[in-house]
Amino acid sequence: MTNMPSAQDKIFATRARDEIRAWLSDKHFTHFVTLAFNEPMVGKERMRQKLKAWDARVNRRLLGKRWRKKTDERLNWLAIPEKQESNPHWHLLVQILPEQFSEFEEREFPFGFDAILETTWRMIVPSGTVDVQPVENNRVQSYITKQLNLPQNYEDFVVYREFFEL
Repeated sequence: MTNMPSAQDKIFATRARDEIRAWLSDKHFTHFVTLAFNEPMVGKERMRQKLKAWDARVNRRLLGKRWRKKTDERLNWLAIPEKQESNPHWHLLVQILPEQFSEFEEREFPFGFDAILETTWRMIVPSGTVDVQPVENNRVQSYITKQLNLPQNYEDFVVYREFFEL
């Protein structure tokens, strides 16, 4: 018995990747974020736990103590794992709505949105690094989905709503 994906699994994952790319091209994401661990042996479950902790802390910093109840105001994102066995990291597409930008500016965060994302990740993963870029075109959707044709990556991508506690 082998853990290698079958040809059917690969075909399904490739088709699914292409459909996700098409779906993402219709969305208006504002930021492309990479959350790297800089540790070779993180493991899938720990990757997911750290992403969940990052989501909670970022939303708390942006929305305040009652962030869990503000489901409509939380960050919208999609995270896709990459190189889980050797250089694990997450690629995220993040959507900040115009009204959220205005609200964040009114709160006068001392370091800005990008710094909140970075310092929060570094608190959770001290060896980690963060790269935040504005989304300027649809090429980023192809880039972050480049390994979704691998069945293990397709199975492990996360959408922010998975972490909601309803």
